[in-house]
Amino acid sequence: METFQRRRQLIPRWHTSQNFSSFHLGKHEKGNEKISDQDFTDFRLEESISNWKHEKTKANAIELISKIKLIGKDESLSADPIKFLIEKKEESSETIKKIISPYQSYIERKYSTELLDIQSKISKTRKLLKEHPKDSLLWNDLSFYYAILGEEKKSEKIMNIAFNASHKHPLLARNFSRLLLNQKDPEKALYILKKTDLLKQNPLIASADIAIKAAFRIGKIDLKNALNLLSNKKINQTLKSELFASLGTIEIENGATINGKKLFSQALIFPTENTIAQAHWMSRKNYIQLKNNQLNLMPSVEGKVIDYYANKEYVLCRDSLIELYKFQPFSDMAIVDAGFISLMALDDPIYAVNLYDQYKHITSHSFMAQNNKAVALLDLNRIDEAHALIKQLNHLVRNNREQYVLIATEALLCYRLNFYEIGKGLYQKAAKCFLDENMMNDYAKVLYHYGIEEMAVNRQEAIKLLEKSRDLFKKNTGSAEYLSKINAKLDSLKIDHR
Repeated sequence: METFQRRRQLIPRWHTSQNFSSFHLGKHEKGNEKISDQDFTDFRLEESISNWKHEKTKANAIELISKIKLIGKDESLSADPIKFLIEKKEESSETIKKIISPYQSYIERKYSTELLDIQSKISKTRKLLKEHPKDSLLWNDLSFYYAILGEEKKSEKIMNIAFNASHKHPLLARNFSRLLLNQKDPEKALYILKKTDLLKQNPLIASADIAIKAAFRIGKIDLKNALNLLSNKKINQTLKSELFASLGTIEIENGATINGKKLFSQALIFPTENTIAQAHWMSRKNYIQLKNNQLNLMPSVEGKVIDYYANKEYVLCRDSLIELYKFQPFSDMAIVDAGFISLMALDDPIYAVNLYDQYKHITSHSFMAQNNKAVALLDLNRIDEAHALIKQLNHLVRNNREQYVLIATEALLCYRLNFYEIGKGLYQKAAKCFLDENMMNDYAKVLYHYGIEEMAVNRQEAIKLLEKSRDLFKKNTGSAEYLSKINAKLDSLKIDHR
């Protein structure tokens, strides 16, 4: 399962503007450390306040109220412009009347994955942009909604507008980098972070830079700069949380366990949601030991996924994966994993097919989702549907790994069509590709599926393949669902053989 991958880093989350604070920075049961305006300033608000003070017009009033709402600042700042608009209510448009209504929500705060809801949000955001075309946060939101629909090119083009308007906004830069990572472009993501000129000043930018470099093993990590930022007592502890956790992860992975644990203890004083998820992952990988009260500092849906998976509570894990998808709905990873758990751990291909169909606005653009759906269709003996889908998969392939996965799926199809020799050759080709690129977990998966198909053709060969796959999976803590199935198959094969 990708969510319980062998290596995790604090890759930035991406959220809409109204959820910057509540989702990214988080709320804590203890301490409740407040982030001051000095720590995280929306630089455009000052200009709007100045414009309002110098010229009290409808346009300036709306601009100021809008930004206060979008940024989540103290709405007492809106009192004067709202009073002004109320006095002008009779000569105002319906849009202005909605703005000054205390019951009107400017933009919904919850992420919906329903197609009609997303299209409605796009429409509302576009209308707001007609009134506030320079608002970079609204452009961010529009990009987010298009990303949910899988319209990657349009989403990136819109995010470029947001970033060019506010290239020093740290959360916009992190969001843009996350969008680019979703498009498998870590080098460009790093370029965007560097373009802010904040790598040596802002821990949010520095932590994103380090996390991407560590996760993708590219570039040189500036350890000295990171330590300087962490030692700066003027910087809020919450803003340093992910930087502490990123460095802590690197230190532990490099064998400096004591120092890594010290860094993690600092990260968890006032953690972000992403830091909590990392703590769950590190704990389940036995890198660090955490007490229950540390893991419950604040909710993390990804933390729940990790815990349920580690405890083999697969139905709860699958349900939490769907929650995780709704938390970061521009990414297909969680929904892909939910279908994978249905197939491999729960033997429920019907659920997998229905799940991928339900969220087809994102899964139709995802190679792994469509590949898993094809496997599910084969398991349901819906051969013609699977065959037609597999023929269309090639145009969704984005990298070598997906190309090798497709070869393995074509091998499976050949076995189900009774073309055993062709299928055998394709499985061997896929296995060699994974082995040559040291993708050992994927290599083990191919051997497993190859062994399962060989059970009806060559029992001894099936046993050899499954035993080799089992030995490889024992080295990978993220493959419990495979190990249990392999052991069961081997037991049945050996009993039948007797």
